[in-house]
Amino acid sequence: MVKLGKKDLEKINLNFYDKKNKYMLIKNKCRQDNMKMRKQNKNVNIKNKKALYNFFVIEKYIAGLKLLGHEVKSIKNNNANLENSFCKILKTEIFLLNLYLNKINKISSTNSTSRNILLLLKKKEIIKISEAVKKFALNIIPENIFSNKKGLLKLVIHLAQSKKKYDKREIIKTKEFERFSKIL
Repeated sequence: MVKLGKKDLEKINLNFYDKKNKYMLIKNKCRQDNMKMRKQNKNVNIKNKKALYNFFVIEKYIAGLKLLGHEVKSIKNNNANLENSFCKILKTEIFLLNLYLNKINKISSTNSTSRNILLLLKKKEIIKISEAVKKFALNIIPENIFSNKKGLLKLVIHLAQSKKKYDKREIIKTKEFERFSKIL
């Protein structure tokens, strides 16, 4: 419970002994503090920078993540890395593997890099993705983790095809050509 002094109450022109208004003021102050905490947590944006460089993106999906409490805290503090992570279909579910999470406390003794994280998708989407992976030999690649308006963590995954070395070289050449053309 937040304690308010006489100065705080005088600023709002309330009588100090009016208990009803004091209670409402405390309640509103608590709500404002909660809103500040929610705004701080919305800055989650963890990216896999090499995903778009190494793969041709075909289709995009947004999936929820089934996480433990200490994993959510470390992701919201931007202490996660998607560099070597990938998605795999096991039975009728899609899992995120090799997500690196820094430990925040000594309490979280489990090594969460070895844990498979379940992706929350609709059944039709899972079937569509699994058929595409089997039929066309595509990869499921995580691109970034973000938090939505409600504060829930979401993962952007792509159905993608891997690039060959010569494809990467061509892309680099075109980018360099564009840079030089802008200079001249």
